[in-house]
Formats: sequence, structure tokens, C-alpha cells
Amino acid sequence: MEHVVYILILVIVTVAIRYPFSLGSSTDTFAHLFFIKLSRKNRLGRHRVYQALNDGYSAYPNFHHYLISKLSRGNDENSGRALVLLWDVLTVVLVYSLLAFSTYFPPYVGVIAALLATTSPALLPFTARVKSIGARTFGLFLTTLLYLSWYCVLWPGSQTMFVVGVCSSAILSITIVASSQFAMQNLVFATLWFSIFAQTWMLPLSVIGGLVIGWFVPQTGIREFVVHFKINHYIRYFSDAHLGTTASNRTFVSDFVKLPVYLLREKGALFRSLSRTSILYLLLAAIPFFWLWLASEGWRFQLWPLLPDTFLFHLIAVGVVAALLTSLPVLRFLGQAERYLEFVVPAAALLVASTFSNIEYALGLVAANVFFAGINLALIRKDSPNSSNTSLANDIIECAVFVESLSIDRNREVNTLVVPTKMAYAFASLIDNENVKFYYPNVATGITGFQDMADERVWLHIPKADGDLSYWSEKYGVNTLVLDSKTEKIANEKGADYGVENLEKLASFGDLTVYSVPEYEVRETE
Repeated sequence: MEHVVYILILVIVTVAIRYPFSLGSSTDTFAHLFFIKLSRKNRLGRHRVYQALNDGYSAYPNFHHYLISKLSRGNDENSGRALVLLWDVLTVVLVYSLLAFSTYFPPYVGVIAALLATTSPALLPFTARVKSIGARTFGLFLTTLLYLSWYCVLWPGSQTMFVVGVCSSAILSITIVASSQFAMQNLVFATLWFSIFAQTWMLPLSVIGGLVIGWFVPQTGIREFVVHFKINHYIRYFSDAHLGTTASNRTFVSDFVKLPVYLLREKGALFRSLSRTSILYLLLAAIPFFWLWLASEGWRFQLWPLLPDTFLFHLIAVGVVAALLTSLPVLRFLGQAERYLEFVVPAAALLVASTFSNIEYALGLVAANVFFAGINLALIRKDSPNSSNTSLANDIIECAVFVESLSIDRNREVNTLVVPTKMAYAFASLIDNENVKFYYPNVATGITGFQDMADERVWLHIPKADGDLSYWSEKYGVNTLVLDSKTEKIANEKGADYGVENLEKLASFGDLTVYSVPEYEVRETE
């Protein structure tokens, strides 16, 4: 009964501090709804896009989207939100159980570990992690299970435990790659780390063996993901970084050094640096309870040798080193560095809770988590005071209804170019009509597919245009333009001119305007 009460309290706390933020609107939510829609139309593991002007594969890891599509009962968004919260709840309960059900610790130690984990700022970025119904919380849960299986491989209590650990490692590796690209990249870092320091081939063999099996099983989607998405993603970063990337502004040291200058001269840059780009600050603020413990008590322990007692520390080291390495310019193509710190949290919470000196000290570490989480939220709100996307989401919904009506009223295909192109996912998630088609970003038919699309944009998600839309009309049959006014300003700065003054304006919805695009005569080459 004691365990039931503790688990119930932890579930309530975990849900209570996430649920309000999960209700917020995010344009990323529409993208995930689009992939859920694809999962429902495709077979498991397939990624071909529908309603597409540029036919091909949008091979984003989709197993989590597939789960939502199967579990949903008519409302994909609410089902996705419920699953996102569920995975964090299960991770927190797993952290509790590993200590509370052991023979070495009383249950309250498991409660401390779970509280440290659930309140950690790394798991409370208050943005896309719990808002966009993506697979980040699922990736953390799978990775925590994976690390548990690795412990069984490295220090098995029996032959049966060893076999279970190897098989679980292979199965979880497949599921991670099929579900979450950040969890996949963390898997690569962790496998390399333990191959070096554990001096055993069983871990990499279990991972590689699982992925080889997954490669030849179409239902995993691993082959399409690697060929049509991940290789393209890496190639595009190195060849087209000058056209803008979401990770290119992350800094390793320079922003941290400049903080005093920002404080005195440029407050806006200070808030932006602390909330988005200064990885050293983000590293400190993501898991403050661990750094405080390390500075006050952790230094007394022998942490480095790879023994059962120090396994947790190596799991922490993997995430910290990955975050630092991916802040370097040469490795920024691996994404936002601070996200790797999410995978550190369960191990850090278990390590700290199993060694703290007294209950007051442990609760002080929980309070430190809450304090830094509050600071992070304040920084995000200060840097993006209009960060709520509720109005934009409503505009997109109204605009999508209008765009679909054009197909019905005019009895023809509506071939739509949306600017920014990333917003096409939002429209496609809302319109289930084969007569309404879109030009999608990140669609490929091979390992150079993204590169082939590079000539069609002047900046990230901003298509090219030289005074008119003749290129798009001739190549893709575009007859409708949906233009976001804020993106239009950026496009003009980057040299793209859509010639909207010569287009028929059909309707406006907030910052979104719908234009009719005429048929252009095919221009003869000189």
C-alpha cells in the first residue's frame, strides 16, 4: 500500500507540472498530426507522402506516430498529448521503482529520485517537448529501458539475465531508431562510449545486430529513414548551412563569455543567449541538482572506473559530453545540444538519491530544480513574449478550410505553395482531399533528395522567386499561394520576391494571405 500511495503522488506531481504546458498550441503539433495522418495511410514503416506536388518520402521516424494513429479514437491531438504525458509518468515511476523496490533502500529514497527526475529543468523546457505531441518523452523512456538492459549485459546476475539484456538491447535499439532521431543519435554516442570504456563488444554487437535486423524488416522503417532522411539531413547541413539551419547558432563558449557584455549593453541578446544559445549555461541549468550534489558531496565518491557502482556516472557523462561536442561547429548538424541532457536525468537522479546525506539536503536539491525551472520559463517568456501560437493555430485552421473550399467551389485541383514551406504540413494535416496538394520541404527519393531541393529555396523553408511564381507554376502546377506576412519580410531580405502585387488576393486570415496564381506561359530558354 505504501508503494501505491507514493506512485500515485508521483503521477499527480508529474502530470500537474506538465499538463498546463501540454495544452499550448504549437505549429510543430500540426507537423506531427501530418505524420500521424501518413502513418494511418501508409503501412507500418512506410513514409511516402500524399497530396504532394513533389512526390517522394518524408521519412521522419514514425513509430510513435503509428502508435498514436492506432490508439486514437477520433482525436489524434488529445491522444498524442496523453501519450506524451504517459511516457514521462512511466519514466518517473521506473526511476522510483529501481530504488524503492530494491533491498538496499527504503521507499522514500525512490521518491526522492523520482522527484529529482520529474522536476529537472532538462525535462521541463516548456516548449515542444510536451506541447507538440512528438516522440521526445517516448525516446527518453525507451533510452532508460535500454540503459537498464545494458546493465544486465555488463553485470548479469545469471545467464538468463544476460540473454534477456542482449535481446532487450537489440529490440529497444530498433524501436529507438524507428521512433526518435535524438534518441537515435544519443544511442550512437552511448554505444561508442561504452565500447571504449566497458571494453566489451557485447553492447555494440547487441545494438548493431538489432539495427541490421531492422534494416531488412520493412515494418521498422529504418532503411527508409536512413536513406531518405538522415543521410539527406547530414548532407544538407554541410552543403547548405549558409541557407539557414535550426542548430547553427548554438555556441560552445563564446556566448557564455559574452554574458557580462550582454548584461551591460544588450538585454535582448542576454535573454536570447541564456534561453537558446549559450550551451554552457544551458548545461548548468538543465540538471542543477546534479552539479550541486557533485560540488558538495559527489566529489568524495570514486566515480570514474566502469564498475556497477559507477555505471550511472558514465550514463551521465555520455549526455554531457554529447551536449558539449554537438555545440562545436563541426557537429552542430546533430541538433540542439541541450536535448542530449534529457537522457542524463534518470541516471543522475538515481545516483544522487542513492548517495545523499539527509532528507533536508535532498529536498533542497529538488527546490534547486524548481528554482532553475522557473528561471528558464521566465527567460523563454522574456525572449519570446508572444510565444503563444494559439492565434496562429486558429488562423491556420480557418485558412485551411478556405483553401479546401477552393477545390470544391472551382471544381479543380488546388496546387498550393505555402510560405514558409514547413507550414505545408499544418495545412495537409487539416485537409484530407486529394484535389488539394502541397509542396513539402524535406521530401526525398534517395540520399541526395534534400540537396536536389536546395536550388528551390533562398533560406530555410523560404522558396525562391524572382518577381513572380512562374517557376513554381511551370514545374509543379502551382495555382495558389499561402503567404505568411512575417516570412515574406524575411524572404524579401534574402532576395525572394513573390510578386504578390500582381496576384489576385483571395482572402486573409491574420498574418496569412491566400493568392490566386495565374498560369504562366512556358518561357523558352535562350
